Amino acid sequence: MSKNNSNYTINEQVISKYTGNEKTVIIPEGVMWIEDGVFKDNKDIVSVIFPKTLVHIGKEAFSGCTSLREISLSSLAPIEKIGEAAFKGCTALEGLFLGGIKYIGDESFMDCTALRTVVIFNDCEEVGFSAFKNCTFLESVVLPDSVKEICGGAFDNCTRLKDVFLPAGENIDDIFLECFSGCTALERKLRSKIEPPTEYVPGVIENNTLIHFDDTYTDCFTIPGDVKYIAAGAFKDCKNLVSITIPDTVEDIEEGAFYDCPNLEEVNIPDRSDIIDQYSLVDTKWYRDNENGFFILGGTLLGYNGKSRKIVIPPSVRRFAEDLLPNLSLNWHSSLCLPSTMTEMPDISTESFNDPIVCVYQVNPDSAVG
Repeated sequence: MSKNNSNYTINEQVISKYTGNEKTVIIPEGVMWIEDGVFKDNKDIVSVIFPKTLVHIGKEAFSGCTSLREISLSSLAPIEKIGEAAFKGCTALEGLFLGGIKYIGDESFMDCTALRTVVIFNDCEEVGFSAFKNCTFLESVVLPDSVKEICGGAFDNCTRLKDVFLPAGENIDDIFLECFSGCTALERKLRSKIEPPTEYVPGVIENNTLIHFDDTYTDCFTIPGDVKYIAAGAFKDCKNLVSITIPDTVEDIEEGAFYDCPNLEEVNIPDRSDIIDQYSLVDTKWYRDNENGFFILGGTLLGYNGKSRKIVIPPSVRRFAEDLLPNLSLNWHSSLCLPSTMTEMPDISTESFNDPIVCVYQVNPDSAVG
């Protein structure tokens, strides 16, 4: 008997049709099978959360979903197969962590040109023909010891691929020559000495809170859509981490979450100042190199790391974060030009500072960053 669950047509635990336009698609629990081409060429989908009951993802199920950045596959799901070309041409997909999947189909992630990291956990037995072909931004691949067969051209033409952790089985050189042709940047082919993490993300998540992240196997990470909180120190000392994507579901990022992440240069974060402590990203390359020195979220100026003595506040700023002005005043004899867009004027009384009148404030109706 068929039934309609919101935007899904589901028959006997099989999704055969989808008519929605949500950015985050949550496949209902109980679904075991996604038919061929159900979400094909959907340009609205940004993230997909799969249920623990899922067994099969059909041929071209998400092919051509060019806005899709994140897929959350639980390691508890008994997935037998990702079908042929299931995610082919998903050009926004950046990081991939596959656990509990026995067979990765032919061309399943082919032409995913933004994909930077692939980690395949134990239980996977076969990687299909051209599965990751033409993933031209891919830099790191981890393959588990459970892999019995890597088919021809699996990583063909991955021109930025530098590091490969190979399974510890025999005939590694034969596998390498057949499957990594065209990988002109490859520097290391290493047999994995440390088992990859068994969770579906390389870290620890408890009660919707990301507590700890392990960057041993990846430098690029998209936080799963079921995470609401990022604990203090969750990414502490992640020296390999280069890129992080934080979904809209995150409600709070505690102080020190990204302490000592010196190489983190790309931060994709919701435009809401209420979710993050203003000092959480100060130890990152992204903060140090931030354009014009301003750290702005949701109209709130959270920080400034520039050197100018005349600080012209951008017109997008409507308010200052708490305690920001004393930090700005440390620039000796500096002045601030405040835009007319400000809706909450900062306290500029001399009592706010240890040294009286170290800053001069001006309202600048036509302010623009110069």
